[in-house]
Amino acid sequence: MPGVSIDTVWTMIIALILFAIVNAVLKPILIVLTIPINFITLGLFTFVINGALLFFVSYILSGFEIDTILTGIIFALIFSFVKGFMHTLEDVKW
Repeated sequence: MPGVSIDTVWTMIIALILFAIVNAVLKPILIVLTIPINFITLGLFTFVINGALLFFVSYILSGFEIDTILTGIIFALIFSFVKGFMHTLEDVKW
């Protein structure tokens, strides 16, 4: 995706681990703090939170770069759709 660059596979793995940790620690706090905005936008503000958290991980980790917050939001949106699709494949009985 334009605007997102990852140097190596190990950087990607570390970025995923860091994103999981940040998601587990900071995301619940941010969700509670932004309940009114989430209510008004019918939960779509969660993508902004995910994009900001991805941007934060790219700020912490060298080798993983996201150019702008908007790129992070779009990347989080694509990431959520792929994760949801993989989750539905998990439920399919082959």
